[in-house]
Amino acid sequence: MESVLDRIYRERERYGTSQVGAGKTVVIDYSSPNIAKPFHVGHLRSTIIGNSIRRLYEALGYRVVGINYLGDWGKQFGLLVYAFRRWGSERKLRENAIGHLVELYIQANREAEADPSIHEEARRIFAGMEAGDEKTLALWRRFRELSIEEARRVYARLGVSFDEYSGESCYQGKMEPVVQDLKKKGLLTVSEGAEVVDLSGDGLGVALIRKRDGATLYLTRDLAAARDRWERYHFDRLFYVVAADQTLHFKQLFRILALLGHEWADHCRHVEFGRVHGMSTRKGEAVFLDDLLNEGKARAFERMRENPEKFAEVDDPEATADVAGISAILFADLCNRRIKNYDFDWDRFLSFEGRTGIYLQNAHARVAGIIRKAGVELVEEVDVGQLSEPEMIELARLLLHYPDQVARAAEACEPSVIANYLLDVAGALHKAYHEDRVKGEARARAQARLRLFWSAQIVLASGMRLLGMTPMEKM
Repeated sequence: MESVLDRIYRERERYGTSQVGAGKTVVIDYSSPNIAKPFHVGHLRSTIIGNSIRRLYEALGYRVVGINYLGDWGKQFGLLVYAFRRWGSERKLRENAIGHLVELYIQANREAEADPSIHEEARRIFAGMEAGDEKTLALWRRFRELSIEEARRVYARLGVSFDEYSGESCYQGKMEPVVQDLKKKGLLTVSEGAEVVDLSGDGLGVALIRKRDGATLYLTRDLAAARDRWERYHFDRLFYVVAADQTLHFKQLFRILALLGHEWADHCRHVEFGRVHGMSTRKGEAVFLDDLLNEGKARAFERMRENPEKFAEVDDPEATADVAGISAILFADLCNRRIKNYDFDWDRFLSFEGRTGIYLQNAHARVAGIIRKAGVELVEEVDVGQLSEPEMIELARLLLHYPDQVARAAEACEPSVIANYLLDVAGALHKAYHEDRVKGEARARAQARLRLFWSAQIVLASGMRLLGMTPMEKM
């Protein structure tokens, strides 16, 4: 017990981190929303799982490059340009860019039902974009930047950031070399006018590289993107945090990279995850992430007000409710093994009891309050012999294992390892501070207990940050 308490006292917020990844690079592709649309809840799992994996590898000393690979190319943007030129408003674009673009896109599709020539015009506009029509591209770039600006606002609320915003558009000029390399290797064959790579011998079917009309596909762009990332970062690991229903796509991608002779193909990994069902607000099923986050804030605020005495102690109830609501959403996802599907349940996830983010936040706030009101100071030298109770020994034992849990979670790309470990710590802490008081005890005993509780707070806060949560001192 003495060794772990000394180590935490010495290392403080660095406890659990290491330099095992020093000099190595991890690239993580996560989130990947579509531009010109509000942030959809369908991108939430990739965003928060990818963000947690990023934090885990950073804690181990790796250089981590977070990439947001946007859906920013295709005929739909020809349709959006058409709609803006016909019905767009500069004033509305300035006031609510994404809302206006969505409105225009819906109107264009509605009009196209009666007039199919609109889709033909959209294809013509997009063909011009591919050919380098600068006037059209300037408008598209404006839509793209406005979309990224709006996405950054939502990401900031979640505590998520990226080193690079790229997208399908970035690889328009880099796909032909991939196609030519496939031909040189004898991997490309023609099937019904389309160019394909036959992977049936590997049990992966036929991978479509180029359609009959010459159009490329996601796979073609992903091949070009993977090579570009290797050339720029020489990564030790490249993670794609993408839903499990894209498993075949990534198996084909990695196999083709290997067949092209890229030794780094085995550095690539699909970090798959399951689905979430039932994400809803009081107005109905949640479509946009902002709506879900606002609902979490409102419900957390109501739950906090159920305890007027504690509520009165909170400095900024609105901000606290926002953090609490986001914590509930994040933890509800990350406490499950990522491959599992799960059902979203507000009442369960906002509970102060059980396996919830609110329970964790409450444990952290409770121990922070004990430390504030302890009546003794935190000191370096304590008598660990004062910590002989079974619940104290169990808590110290759990704290000792934190560095191992961080390493295990990173290696498995499994934030649930940390989430469930923190639940164990919070449970042990809850039992310890109910059984063993600090305030009013003899000085030596009080200081020893304070030191253990303070160490537990350090670990709780550190682990919560690895999950993307913001630890709160009061709630």
